[in-house]
Amino acid sequence: MAVHLTLLRHAESTGNAAGVWQGSTDAELTPRGRAQADAVVGRLAGRSFDLVVSTGMRRTDETIAGLRAPVEVDPGFREIALGEWEGLSAAEVRARYPDAVARLLAGEDVAPTGGETLREFVERIVAALAGLLDRLDDGDRVLVVTHGGVIQNLVAHHLGLEPGFRSMGIVANTSLTELVVDDAGVRLEVYNDAVHLPDPWTRGRHAADPHVHLIRHGETDANVSGRWQGRTDTLLNANGLAQAELLAKVAPPVDVVVASPLRRARDTADALARLRGVPLRIDPDLVEIDFGSWENRTREEIAHLDAEGYRAVYGEGRDLPRGGTGETFAEASRRIARAVARAAEDPGADEPGLVGHGGAFRAYVATVLGLDFVDRDRLALPRNASVSTVRLDESGATVARYNVAVPA
Repeated sequence: MAVHLTLLRHAESTGNAAGVWQGSTDAELTPRGRAQADAVVGRLAGRSFDLVVSTGMRRTDETIAGLRAPVEVDPGFREIALGEWEGLSAAEVRARYPDAVARLLAGEDVAPTGGETLREFVERIVAALAGLLDRLDDGDRVLVVTHGGVIQNLVAHHLGLEPGFRSMGIVANTSLTELVVDDAGVRLEVYNDAVHLPDPWTRGRHAADPHVHLIRHGETDANVSGRWQGRTDTLLNANGLAQAELLAKVAPPVDVVVASPLRRARDTADALARLRGVPLRIDPDLVEIDFGSWENRTREEIAHLDAEGYRAVYGEGRDLPRGGTGETFAEASRRIARAVARAAEDPGADEPGLVGHGGAFRAYVATVLGLDFVDRDRLALPRNASVSTVRLDESGATVARYNVAVPA
């Protein structure tokens, strides 16, 4: 069984614009929010959904009013109830309720008067999703129009992360997050995709923190045929070249481009650097995972030619050097972490774009999220010419977006 879930955060509300915590407050959309709603409805117009679910709040219902589709209401997907904290800014909550905030930061499960604890909130939304999944059939596609905290915590829960609002970055108004639920579990396909908006790469409230964009190269013939390229130096095909040119026009506002030395990444990076008029540098740490003797073979060929090695890695979950002489998932992750750190520490770069490879980038993002090799399939492999973003601060790295592909 496989079910595709699209989680849509509502458009900007009056509470969002005022910078206050809404929770259960039934706020309406702002004029800017209505424009965002029009944009996302236009984007979704070409998609077919077997079911559309809303929380019944004004800000969610108004967001999808233009879809003109039957909508089922499920209050289980509503935002966390914040009781007496609703209508206040974060600074006001800290000033008025310092003891409760201190207990929250210490890890206690605290509820504002009239509100929910984080544990109660997560239990509620997880139960709502489980109830929804129980009613679906194989192949169903569902749109759930909900709230930022719900999306963050549903994703965190199904990735096996701690509940809260730190593991996954804040999702933008009208952003799309996509999950696939099948017999293997829940897989995150896309996180925080807002490319339908005029400002899809906004940093929001974390504008002062370094942001590093991880950009996968355009398509190659090996990608099409399912061959594991690794360190093999393949070229972009015609579609990949077109992807690189389009990416250069709509990618985040990078001020330096750093690329893997492999041609498929360098050519993708060159298009971006050339159009933006920014420096292009090469970092050997951005190369793809070394697949050893498995290079340039399909999964089926590898399983046939090296059944024992393939079974050890992908059947038993042992993170061994690929193809006997290659590299491990953990080694690739450490390489990318070094490249990210160097880019973030560059005094001449406020928003670097790192152009590299899907396998190595997924290994790094998985490590940021605390996922082991055996959990790697909870994250989809980044698509060609997709953008994933990490935000860095004194606490470490946070995944701000994942596998966001530029519009075709």
